[in-house]
Amino acid sequence: MKKLCISVFLTLLTIISVNSSVLTHADINPNAQTWYSFKLGMYQTNGYSQEEPRNATSSSVPWLVNMTYNSESGSHPVATYWLEEYNAFGHNISGSHNIHEDSGDHTFSDATNKSAMNVQLTAQNNNFNTKQPEVSGYWSPNLSQQ
Repeated sequence: MKKLCISVFLTLLTIISVNSSVLTHADINPNAQTWYSFKLGMYQTNGYSQEEPRNATSSSVPWLVNMTYNSESGSHPVATYWLEEYNAFGHNISGSHNIHEDSGDHTFSDATNKSAMNVQLTAQNNNFNTKQPEVSGYWSPNLSQQ
C-alpha cells in the first residue's frame, strides 16, 4: 500500500510540474499563437477575437494571422483582418489585409502603437451581403524580431 501511495504521489507531482513548465513557457514566449473563432457580421460588420496583450515597445514589432477556416462558400474565401485597440473606442492600430482561407501565416509590421496595450484581431466579410460566415485560425499580436 505504501508503494502505491508513493507511486500515485510521484505521478501527480510529475503531471503538475509538466503542466506548470508548459504554462511558464507559454507566458514568456513572444511568438505564442492564440486560436480564434468568430462570426463575421452581415453587410461587412466586424467580428472580433478575444483580447490579447500587445507588448510592443515599437510599432515595427510584427503581428501574425492565419485563417485556417472560412465557412463562406467558394474557392479560398477571403476576409479582411486588422488589429484594433481593445477599449470603448476601438481604434484601428494596423492596416487592413485581405487573407484567403488556408493561405498560411501572414505577418505584418504596420501596427501604429508604440506602447503596451490590449488588442483584438478584427475581421469583416469582404462581401456586402446578409451572410455571416464563421472564420477561425490562429494569430499573435507580438512576434519577436529574429
